[in-house]
Amino acid sequence: MALDLWIALAALTVPGTTPEVEVIDHVIRRGEENLHLQKELRKEVAALGELRDRFAKGESSKEHVWNMVKTAKKVLDLIEQEHLAHLFSDEYLEELKFFSSFVEKQTITRD
Repeated sequence: MALDLWIALAALTVPGTTPEVEVIDHVIRRGEENLHLQKELRKEVAALGELRDRFAKGESSKEHVWNMVKTAKKVLDLIEQEHLAHLFSDEYLEELKFFSSFVEKQTITRD
């Protein structure tokens, strides 16, 4: 929330700035937005890893599986949104697509 406020404030044009400064300001804002999304992606990838580990150890409740599927969908969406697929293995991306397909089909229901 604070980042959004900062970005909104930074978007205001400062009197006396040049077009070049405004361009650099835009680049900086976009870079900060990218960093925010990349940190969100990192958090979700780590969460998915933990969910997968727990699943491999026998946690297979509907709620756990649903959380794993939703997290995989979120990770895939972020990767696609930020055009980062080239950074991940084909195997990992296929796994994300497989789990994401359950969200799209809504074949798993929550209790």
